[in-house]
Amino acid sequence: GKEYALTTQRVTIGRSQQNDISLFREEYLPDNVGALVFQNDAWHWQGAPVVINGVATTQAVLQPGDTLQLGEMRFRFQSRSL
Repeated sequence: GKEYALTTQRVTIGRSQQNDISLFREEYLPDNVGALVFQNDAWHWQGAPVVINGVATTQAVLQPGDTLQLGEMRFRFQSRSL
């Protein structure tokens, strides 16, 4: 699989190439789905509903090992210090 380093406090995700993580092959995703945001010493999902650990949600605090599904793409969240 591919790794995406989260090197800023806000990482945008979507189909558009203007996002930090571009999923341009996911034709059913919006141009901007949402963002991974680092705040209060934790990473959060904020945006359109995505499936996290099998549950669709628009906001979540992410824990190491959580699975995010955006379209057909699945990501496993791993945390390291920012």
